[in-house]
Amino acid sequence: MKNKYINLIILLFVGFVVYANSLRSPFMLDDYGFFNQFQGSSILSHFSPDPQRAYYRPLAHVVPHLNYLVFKMNPVCYHMVNVLLLSLAAWSVVLLLSMVMAGRLALAAGILFLVHPINSIMVNYITASVFAVQIMCMCLALYCMTLSFPRVLIGNLFFILALLCHETSFMIPFYGVLLCLMREMNLKKALNITKWLWLTLVLYMLFRAFNAPLSKSLFHSIAINGLSLGESLASVLQLLSWYIQKLFYPVGIFLMWSKPFVHQASVYWLTIGLVCCVALGVGLCYLWRVKQQAVLLFILWFLIGLLPVFLGAFATPYMGALLEPHWFIPATVGLFAASVLLVSHLVQKFLWQHIIFAVVFGILV
Repeated sequence: MKNKYINLIILLFVGFVVYANSLRSPFMLDDYGFFNQFQGSSILSHFSPDPQRAYYRPLAHVVPHLNYLVFKMNPVCYHMVNVLLLSLAAWSVVLLLSMVMAGRLALAAGILFLVHPINSIMVNYITASVFAVQIMCMCLALYCMTLSFPRVLIGNLFFILALLCHETSFMIPFYGVLLCLMREMNLKKALNITKWLWLTLVLYMLFRAFNAPLSKSLFHSIAINGLSLGESLASVLQLLSWYIQKLFYPVGIFLMWSKPFVHQASVYWLTIGLVCCVALGVGLCYLWRVKQQAVLLFILWFLIGLLPVFLGAFATPYMGALLEPHWFIPATVGLFAASVLLVSHLVQKFLWQHIIFAVVFGILV
């Protein structure tokens, strides 16, 4: 218990040091649109069945609305709340990862989650505070899934809250299965433990079938642009190449990135995708052979977290293929955990454990 609070203090300190400059940043983009919407309206209005209010994602409006009621138009206070929420989200990541890896490694992964520029949207973009809340709900849902009935339903409540933050939370049952496998459970037991999460997901998908269904975004956009299956896949691969590049060279990260749909160069992108899949398959097989199953499963966590791009890339056809980095915030948990575990394995294999780990982790930060 003591270590948990020490980790929280460390993460709060790192968070406010790293993001100190952001406290002076002004409002940006559609922050003002949110504030205009909040004037003269109540929080309950975000749960209205009016389709113009995107009520299937109400907490994305409720969280900044609560900030507005307290701070009005003072951006410094918004940023301070965002840093606090992001630090708490990183702490929840550490608590979750501590279930399947050593405490110091979980803390290292949490720090990477906190400081990597790809996740800085949760601080710099004032109304993106909801994504930190989403991560906290995701981690708590997974943390509670092994409780006995009826306490396990607490995890389902957090899962529902995560879905009300953003629909990319639909991956949580998949993550639950991976965590069970990391704890040396078989697949049958993992599915049994996560059954309540899967049931909640089915009910949510039925709800979305009648409210903002995929046929009005994904399939309709593909049809009106005359895209073949290969061209659609090539367009997605083009977006993912940009995102993965920013994970390792985090310069020029945008809140939203779009490219024209791929038509002429679809064979080129499909070939690159095939080569990457083969290389990835070889790498995963090697990890299995050297008994690094935890690293393998966290890489699968990251790959599963990339699935939202297939749903959102075609949502606004007039902009071409579109990617928003915040879709993949849950996926980065797996990437950073895998990175820390892999570095730790290499350090233990080649000795000089503490020095090498400190140097490599410092470079990653």
